[in-house]
Amino acid sequence: MAHIYFDMDGVLAKYEREAYIPIEQPDSSKNADKNTVKGEEPLRPFEIPGRHYFRYVKPDNRIINVLSHLIDDGQYGMQKQNVNVHIISTLSKKGSLFVEQYNDKVNWIKEHIPNMPTAEFYPALGEKRDIAVLLRNHRLDPSDILIDDYDVNLNSWRNAGGMAIKYLNGTNSLTHWKGPYFDQSMTSSDMINMLRTIANSYHSFNENDTPKPMPITIDNTRPVKVEVSTKGAFSVTNGL
Repeated sequence: MAHIYFDMDGVLAKYEREAYIPIEQPDSSKNADKNTVKGEEPLRPFEIPGRHYFRYVKPDNRIINVLSHLIDDGQYGMQKQNVNVHIISTLSKKGSLFVEQYNDKVNWIKEHIPNMPTAEFYPALGEKRDIAVLLRNHRLDPSDILIDDYDVNLNSWRNAGGMAIKYLNGTNSLTHWKGPYFDQSMTSSDMINMLRTIANSYHSFNENDTPKPMPITIDNTRPVKVEVSTKGAFSVTNGL
């Protein structure tokens, strides 16, 4: 059975470039500490406590439709597609901001993807691949699929043996990515069909299976054996 992990920021939720630009502070000592902590760099808008940026970010309905359809047809529906779906997203390492961002993202999921069980949302403090390894209790293989917009996450996942698909969201590019990707001309149905094909190709995998060549033409590196450290990986159940 395939496991598909959807990133949030820049995939399910639209990427807003201005939210990632540090806010310049005035020279006056009276105002300089408003959005900074002594010894730290100026904060970006999504890092400002109490701003609740992730609660109100705009959804990308094209890819949300893909996730919702897979939920209805997959493990929470009629088990037709041999697919389990998850959401995995990076949160702040600062404890109080972690809690705020976690709650904001859970509430965002409830509003925009109401058929998605929030128990399948996994916050990341470290490598996303490490969380998937903990969930599956074995190393990644091509039936573990990450959909992300960020090359660092994609390369880390692919180098660990999984399949990484880049989501082109209108602000990123393929300059440094040579693997499979969802281009902007694809409809939700196109992406669903691609994922179905991949999932059906690997539905027979289990912990003792050896990855087999894909029957469709996409560019993906050969799975390699790696030693994965669980340090830095973090998951929170819906009981937070």
